[in-house]
Amino acid sequence: LGTVLYSGPGRIYGPRVSPTGDAVAFFESETSGPISVVLVDRSGARRVLSDGWGDWWNLAFSPDGREVWFGGARAGAAASLYAVDREGKVRVLLTAPGTLEVHDVAPDRRVLVAQVDSRAFVFGRGRDETVDRDLSWLESSSATALSADGRQILLAVDSELETGGPAAFVRSMDGSAAVRLGSGHPQELSRDGRWALAVRGGTVIAIPTAAGEEKVLATAFPLISAARWMPDGAHVLVLARGKDG
Repeated sequence: LGTVLYSGPGRIYGPRVSPTGDAVAFFESETSGPISVVLVDRSGARRVLSDGWGDWWNLAFSPDGREVWFGGARAGAAASLYAVDREGKVRVLLTAPGTLEVHDVAPDRRVLVAQVDSRAFVFGRGRDETVDRDLSWLESSSATALSADGRQILLAVDSELETGGPAAFVRSMDGSAAVRLGSGHPQELSRDGRWALAVRGGTVIAIPTAAGEEKVLATAFPLISAARWMPDGAHVLVLARGKDG
């Protein structure tokens, strides 16, 4: 207890100890970046077994400890069950409808897997409407803002098509197709509806809701949790985490 095997700049998810106790496998990701399957031995030496994953769904060692079995998704694909050996060779174990989440591997190599179908919906209605309309988009949507005239909704959309995290979409309350504005966590629409505010890590972005170039404001913060327009429309208030946490 108290022995630090590894400490890195990214986030660590789902650590599992090998059957022989010689290594620990886990997922690791940079802020809003791709995910890697990583192996660390007892000396603290780190090795990336596989990288470039858009999403992760648990991992476990094979009974002999030679492979790591994990649920993962590449960009544009559902999460399947994969195996990667200690030399970094990846093979597909199982592909099925929905998302496959591995929980454990038995000594006879049978694997306990959950088949997950997770969705999040957004509903709304116009001022003179009496029935709610489904305003969701792709697998998972959440509403972050409504335009001043009540005609458009700003959506944060999570999808396996979006490898870097949520993306900002704007959709008319009449139910017409959503329009992708750009990547990032959407926060708020400007009062005139011409800009959507979003954050990517420690960067604030103003994305045009029509044609135009996005405006990027880099900050000294490693991570911004929230951002809001100031009343003058020219400044932004942020909630952020400093370098010391």
